[in-house]
Amino acid sequence: MTISLLRRISTVFIVGSIAGMIVMSIKNNIGGAITAGSIGAAAILCLMTGNAIHVGNNAGGAQEALAAELEARVQDLIAAGANQAEARSVINKAVRLGRGER
Repeated sequence: MTISLLRRISTVFIVGSIAGMIVMSIKNNIGGAITAGSIGAAAILCLMTGNAIHVGNNAGGAQEALAAELEARVQDLIAAGANQAEARSVINKAVRLGRGER
């Protein structure tokens, strides 16, 4: 699940819980209002956890540093006589393998 999908789903639950709290308060159903609020709180906690994991995975630009190192190694291979198209094709396949794509 991507972070943007998690944000969308969380937004739906949060907005729905706010509406639920308002409706249940108007109907004077305190238990329903508390339940709706609890669902919203759970969605917010899920969103906070997802954001923390997402930021932790990016590690403050570590991905960019790794990409720069990889590009430097590719340039070294090409300078040593490797075919550029083949080298990039192998790297693209390795990236897809790491992502779990076919």
